[in-house]
Amino acid sequence: MDSARALLNEAEKLDPHTADLYWTKGVLYQREGQLAQAIAEYERDYEISGDPRAQSQAAILRKQLLRAEAAKVASSATRGVSKSVNGQ
Repeated sequence: MDSARALLNEAEKLDPHTADLYWTKGVLYQREGQLAQAIAEYERDYEISGDPRAQSQAAILRKQLLRAEAAKVASSATRGVSKSVNGQ
């Protein structure tokens, strides 16, 4: 995937106004689990193209990212309660 990212970055330098480029970068980041970067790429696609699918995909990933962050906070809080109950 590094070579794909390198090619996409080179294409971006040549023509930064190609919306499909940002959609593709979004898909790549999403597959790698880098949701914040994927969101940024989908938003850039939407800025250029106005394609509601890009806006929708960014919104879906934002929700996933918020859920993941909430789960981390809940897990951390649960561990803290567990430690205090166990006297640690």
